[in-house]
Amino acid sequence: MTLRDALAAKTAKQRHEWDMAATQMAVTVNMQRAKGKPAKPEDFHPLIDRARRRAERKVIKGDISCLKVFLGAGARKVNK
Repeated sequence: MTLRDALAAKTAKQRHEWDMAATQMAVTVNMQRAKGKPAKPEDFHPLIDRARRRAERKVIKGDISCLKVFLGAGARKVNK
């Protein structure tokens, strides 16, 4: 096992433990809360970057016809 492998294993174990703890904290808060916005495990997880979480939730709506450029001339047309 290399140092890189050991570091990856340690990081994965730490992330897993925080996943479990954050889930337990969110469940506890949601049981104790009054009406309102429910807590999510991500709210308690210190290893998840808040800016990245916001970017993951962002949904982009629009026409995808511009993506046909990437298919090229040899692309097949798929019938619905």
